Amino acid sequence: MMRALSFLPAATEIIKKLDLTDQLAGVTFECPIDRPVVVHSELENETLSSEEINTAVSQAAKAGRSLYTVDLDKVRELAPDVVFTQRVCTICQIGEDETIEALSHLPHPPTVISLSPATLSDVRNDILTVSEALAAKKSGEQLVQEIDQRLEAVRERSPANALRVFFMEWMDPIFHAGHWIPEMIEAAGGYDAFAKKGGKSGTVTLAELEAYDPDLIIAAPCGLSGAEAENELAAYMEKDEWKRIRAVREQQVHVLDAHLFTQPGPDLITGIEQLAEIIEAQPIKQEAK
Repeated sequence: MMRALSFLPAATEIIKKLDLTDQLAGVTFECPIDRPVVVHSELENETLSSEEINTAVSQAAKAGRSLYTVDLDKVRELAPDVVFTQRVCTICQIGEDETIEALSHLPHPPTVISLSPATLSDVRNDILTVSEALAAKKSGEQLVQEIDQRLEAVRERSPANALRVFFMEWMDPIFHAGHWIPEMIEAAGGYDAFAKKGGKSGTVTLAELEAYDPDLIIAAPCGLSGAEAENELAAYMEKDEWKRIRAVREQQVHVLDAHLFTQPGPDLITGIEQLAEIIEAQPIKQEAK
């Protein structure tokens, strides 16, 4: 039986959904499972605002310093066959290069597999990659088929690009969505003019957001809990400059669990379903593009 380490929550989620946690020997600090933690972050025990986190990340990048460390003693003890990492975002998670460099100090480095999706199709393929690496190809195919069926059910009932959505991936500064999230919005029946399909997220000014005047704002800031996001967003919504945005005035700002959108794994389909429910409950205010 293969012994695996997960250096990113998305891989842990995939392994859990495949019912292969008996092969999961260690995880990163963000993974919600009772396993030894082998990847730590300087910020993991801090309670910081979006602005403070952005400052800490910027300062570390400017200094050429990583926020992440690998517990090599624990890795040696666990003796993994394979390690799952990523190269989508080295801010949110430890990256592929850093993973390989850390593991190179081991006498017998494990196989490193990077999960680096840009689209929903890539996420689908990553599920298959993990299942094959852990000798459970059939389970992976079954999981992908279930997700495909749920996605098709959402698409069949969702209006085509019915509402103008702004998906806020970070709050201070404001970041629009990228990668697979634009496809999630479209599948749910909305469109987001800022979101970059298959590309990176980026900053948006409050003036630009006001000019866009979305029907609906979805806030799912990567790495923040729902309570943290709710509290921070509530303070913004009281400011006059935010109240100039129609979605704010009409109380159409929704905070959703970030991991259902920013972690590229099987739970993305749940994020799509939740987003579709919100969009379906709104009156049609914009004509489809």
